[in-house]
Amino acid sequence: MRKSDWEARMEPIDLAGVVVGALTALSTGVASGVAQRMVAGGDRLAEVVRRRFADDPGTLEMVDEVTTAPTEVAEERLTLRLVRQITADPAFAAALREALGESSPTIVQANESGAVAAGDVRISGRYAAGRDLHVGGPDAS
Repeated sequence: MRKSDWEARMEPIDLAGVVVGALTALSTGVASGVAQRMVAGGDRLAEVVRRRFADDPGTLEMVDEVTTAPTEVAEERLTLRLVRQITADPAFAAALREALGESSPTIVQANESGAVAAGDVRISGRYAAGRDLHVGGPDAS
């Protein structure tokens, strides 16, 4: 699969953030559209990450937490761990990009500006704003 120019130039922090977002989707039980593909991709990404860190129980614990009951702290810790590994191991970074390509997510990066998106969108971070924004998972009220 041919990578987009942006995907090929994706910084380690961006790649790690997208991977953690896909892994977090595994905990939500979402089942339609883009979210369903992200969950399927998350399964593949989790496999790649677990295989790479098979001898690192601490990282495997972080992966388990992010895929079952994610917290902001767990997501940040795993993101930083992945950034270090992606930077040190180009083959691991390539395996993550390949697994991401299989899930076909649409990736939009917006720094200090806004972005427009339609359909199933996942926004993570401290602040998020938008029109018709629903916060929380399917069981949130």
